[in-house]
Parts: sequence; structure tokens; C-alpha cells
Amino acid sequence: MWEKKSDDGSIHDLDNLYTWSSSRGSPADGTAFTVFLAALNRPPCFAGHCDWRLPSDGELYNIVAPPYPNCTSSPCVPSIFNTGCFPGCTVTNCSCTQSYTYWSSTTGQGGPTGAWFVHFYDGGVYGYGKGNSYYVRGVRSGS
Repeated sequence: MWEKKSDDGSIHDLDNLYTWSSSRGSPADGTAFTVFLAALNRPPCFAGHCDWRLPSDGELYNIVAPPYPNCTSSPCVPSIFNTGCFPGCTVTNCSCTQSYTYWSSTTGQGGPTGAWFVHFYDGGVYGYGKGNSYYVRGVRSGS
């Protein structure tokens, strides 16, 4: 189950940017974890579920459509992730996606200070420093 994004200034707003973590590389220090996920998982929790997390790089790449390098529109996602997005819309009446970079939960190969992200402009998967500010989308696995 994927979190829907809105354009209403809430925790779900598509314009909110988050770091993955501080320069120390600990997820506990990152606003994606301590602000965004903490808000989704604070009772009563988003959509009645308290097990939201950042997706792995593979999970996030699975919503790229069509797969890299064949994307011809931006954002490179199915319409279910980008429908009816207008200023003031909420998660109950729209679904928004930025044509830019979304953090995954996957730490980069180069060491603990980097993480993988998916760029919804072209559908590519890249890595960069966890102190940079990018977009996030929550996911959960439960029923």
C-alpha cells in the first residue's frame, strides 16, 4: 500500500523535502524518519495503519512506468500516482508525484553516508549523500 501525495500543505504535500539522515549516517537523525514517518505512524496513524516506512530502492523503482530508460513523460509513474493534482487537493481527492528525486530506504554501496533514490523525471536509480533534501513517499506491506 502506497501513501498518496497531496498539494495541501499537510505531511502528505508533494512539495515537502526531507533529508535521509544527518552527516553521521544514522536514520534516527534524518527528517524522513524522525519527522515524516513519525507523523504517518503517530496514532491514529495514516489510513488507520501504523507501519509506514520508506520503500527500498527496488520497491520505489517498481512504480516507475515505463521502466528506465523508456520514460517519455514526466513524472514517470502510472496515472494512479499522479491524478487530479491541483493546489489545495487532499489525499482523499487527488494523487500527486513530483518529477524529481524520491529517497529509498536503501543505503548506498559507497558507504553509510549515501542512499539510493529514484528520479521520477527519467525513471533512473541513483545514489547521493543522505544529508541532501529530496521527496519521500511512504509504503507499507501489511494487510
